[in-house]
Amino acid sequence: MKSDSTDIDESKIVLLQWSNMRRVTAIRRAILKWHQKIERDLPWKEGRDPYKIWLSEIIMQQTRVEQGTPYYLRFVEAYPDVSDLAAAEIDEVMKLWQGLGYYRRAQHMHQAARSIVDKHNGIFPDTYQEILDLKGVGPYTAAAISSFAFGLPHAVLDGNVIRVISRLEGITEPISTNTVQKHLKQTAAKLLDEKAPGDFNQAMMDFGSLHCSPHRPSCKTCPCQVHCQAFQKNLVSEIPKKTAKKPKRIRFFYYILVNDVNNVWLRKRPSDDIWAGLYEFVLVEKSKKTNWSQILKEVPYPLELLHVSAERKHELSHQTIVTAFAETNLLEPTQQSDYLSISRSTLSNYPYSRVMDWYLSDKAVTLNLQF
Repeated sequence: MKSDSTDIDESKIVLLQWSNMRRVTAIRRAILKWHQKIERDLPWKEGRDPYKIWLSEIIMQQTRVEQGTPYYLRFVEAYPDVSDLAAAEIDEVMKLWQGLGYYRRAQHMHQAARSIVDKHNGIFPDTYQEILDLKGVGPYTAAAISSFAFGLPHAVLDGNVIRVISRLEGITEPISTNTVQKHLKQTAAKLLDEKAPGDFNQAMMDFGSLHCSPHRPSCKTCPCQVHCQAFQKNLVSEIPKKTAKKPKRIRFFYYILVNDVNNVWLRKRPSDDIWAGLYEFVLVEKSKKTNWSQILKEVPYPLELLHVSAERKHELSHQTIVTAFAETNLLEPTQQSDYLSISRSTLSNYPYSRVMDWYLSDKAVTLNLQF
């Protein structure tokens, strides 16, 4: 008895499609031809300096090119090579990074620079595995650096590439599943132009960013239209499919600026929480909105309340931080070890989170701060 055709494993059909090298070659050529017309003139593309490529990749993680480029230029100017970055103090690096977000990237980058100096004599490693071993470098970043700088045949798989492949393949399952992730990696490797892996990787990323974009892809003028399963099945807006996000945690940060004569109290945030290594005022954290009279009762210092700020929300990827600030005077000399007493004139030397920077910038004149 013949088996029903509906019993055929659809995943095998997809793999068979990709075994058709004509289709692979056609897609590869179409994307490369598209890229030749729009290639962006970006500063880290000048030459193949692995240090500069690495800097750009770390800075551009979860960051728009327009936002990240000025930071890249400042870092290259401050630290022309990896030895300069390794020799810098971490507070100096964090200050230069200020405002870019995801601050652990800066800490990991600094650690990686010191590792390159200590383990590789200041010479950037030139193999995929050695690059992958650097602090803060994952498979995507290692593939990007190794292909851009050294021409090694490793396919990148960032969010833009995942979107392109998911639509080409018509993948309707959540992209976070192990099966889909494995298939995406196999497909990216199959598509890769091994003769020019760096050029093709860049073309794929730019194609996803500029043409096969998340919300308004240019399907009508797409050179891969005939090969795109999502387009053929009218599923473009539904792909890639992501798992439902968990509700964000809400935290209430009540900051207290303590005027200690001409000084202000600061501390460095702990390493096991957001904004690790950045500086802040005295902080009382709550799980719900709390009035200032209650907040000040929990501070073991005699303080005079001067004025308070309005609340402000700051959205992070997995949590919402609601902040408010109070300026106070210390009423009598107090011995404490948790905070540094910093001269107002040196406040601008320290790295801060965006919420701290917002407040200080807003109050710079009234607080007579030197920014």
